[in-house]
Amino acid sequence: MNELPEGTIVEQTFAARVFGCWHMKMSKLTTTGNVTYRYCTKCGMRRNYDLKSSESIGPFYAPKVSDDLHFV
Repeated sequence: MNELPEGTIVEQTFAARVFGCWHMKMSKLTTTGNVTYRYCTKCGMRRNYDLKSSESIGPFYAPKVSDDLHFV
């Protein structure tokens, strides 16, 4: 379950880690399909969540942009 959804962008650059968002304010748990994650309320980056161990797992990632995203 450590796999990221296909088409995601993983934050990997040194500059992004030092000068970018530190993801200090995370959302409540969100489940879409069979993936449970939390997202940063400041920048929107996601991190998968393991319900069995009750902890976040894997790197932060940006979700793939798709037609089912709607903006108001």
